[in-house]
Amino acid sequence: TILMIILVVMYSLVAVALAVQFLPGTPVWWQLFVFALGGIFWIVPAMILIKWMAKMPDDATYIDPSNK
Repeated sequence: TILMIILVVMYSLVAVALAVQFLPGTPVWWQLFVFALGGIFWIVPAMILIKWMAKMPDDATYIDPSNK
């Protein structure tokens, strides 16, 4: 969870820094496209992080809830 928070904060800071650097003076349609793409792109590293968090360790013992 802490890594996810760090990811979101760092991603937003980098996205804002890049937007301030490169987007002033560009057409509104281009700004909309860049912000939409940036709003979707953070999902890729988040998915990787979530898959890593959900991975069961190799030495974990699985307990079948249906087996009594």
